[in-house]
Amino acid sequence: MDILLMTALATAGLTAWGLLTCRKERGIDRRHRAAFVGFSAALVASTAMTLGLIAGASHDHPSSAVSGFLFVISCTATVSILVTFVAGLFSGGVQRIALVSCSFVVFLIYLFTAYAILAIRER
Repeated sequence: MDILLMTALATAGLTAWGLLTCRKERGIDRRHRAAFVGFSAALVASTAMTLGLIAGASHDHPSSAVSGFLFVISCTATVSILVTFVAGLFSGGVQRIALVSCSFVVFLIYLFTAYAILAIRER
């Protein structure tokens, strides 16, 4: 779980850097605006994933409040991953590659976290 947390934090840092670099160019055309929206959604997805890792990893049998929090965080991360991927398709150049690869990385972290939590609970 520590490796997934470090990967999520690194992804959040890279998306924050991408957001800051494309912030100045968002008004040029549609492709730059899509990149700005995509990096914003990627930052939301990375933050939600990090919060889900921190809140979900420490509980073997979470209470209903923690389960509700994890449900909301998971829904937020899933929608943000989809928005990041679609915005990556509409953006151009290096930003397209960064957004599409970021959406795949966050999705894989999401899947590996779900598998790890299920494996821990079955022990």
